[in-house]
Amino acid sequence: MQRLTKHQKIRTRPEYGRVFNQSKKIHSPHFTLLVHWTKPDQPARLGLIISKKAAPKAVDRNRIKRLVRESFRRLKSLKSADYVVIAKPSVNQITNQQVFESLQHLWQRI
Repeated sequence: MQRLTKHQKIRTRPEYGRVFNQSKKIHSPHFTLLVHWTKPDQPARLGLIISKKAAPKAVDRNRIKRLVRESFRRLKSLKSADYVVIAKPSVNQITNQQVFESLQHLWQRI
């Protein structure tokens, strides 16, 4: 399994703030996706917000993060933008396959 490079991650508070202030929101039953369009020459970047409210146990939060990162890595045709995935509490009740399906549905709606 490959890792995301530092250029593929949203890492700082100002970067997250920019996405929260100027973004398009796409909702699903288990996730909210925030999209902030960037310049075409910049890579697509991912940010994750998995709260204790969404998944009380650390093992569940880490599982969800791994699944979201893997889903992001598999996408080859993703446009240049900053993407922040926010988990909803219902995500803790579904299987890994259902998480992937929910994320694929979100990515297609962009």
